[in-house]
Amino acid sequence: MMKNVLLVDDNPGILDAVRDCLQSRLPGVSMHASGTGIGALDIVRSWPIDMLITEVDLPDMNGYELIDQVRRQRPDMPVMVTSDDCSRKVVELLTSLGVNRWIEKPFDGKTIATTVRNELDPLHNCQQRSVERYRTGAREIVRGEHHEDNHAS
Repeated sequence: MMKNVLLVDDNPGILDAVRDCLQSRLPGVSMHASGTGIGALDIVRSWPIDMLITEVDLPDMNGYELIDQVRRQRPDMPVMVTSDDCSRKVVELLTSLGVNRWIEKPFDGKTIATTVRNELDPLHNCQQRSVERYRTGAREIVRGEHHEDNHAS
């Protein structure tokens, strides 16, 4: 099933680079892009957007206002923020808006693609955690560190 991701940044170079990166690394993801908050809100109203990725500094409104308005329309939509400033104050503000994913610029394509994939595909994320738990458990058994009480819930 195709997933729709909205990318908002006023830098056309970043829009192009992130769009190209995500489309090449994440088959089944359709990218929508806007350089303004107003344009982003129009896209959210017009398309079934599954995830919002936004910069904080936009020309017509700040990213916090955009997130707040998107949350009013789509409270469960995952939101990720890209920013030059991921200071404690910014992170606290993002958390208060329900944002739990942010990436500090500059970032690499693998990091953003992995974050988006994990957010959009909970099954993949769950499978990756299961594989890692299996690998960790297998290493513990090989080293003789496995204890039966590790599996108690």
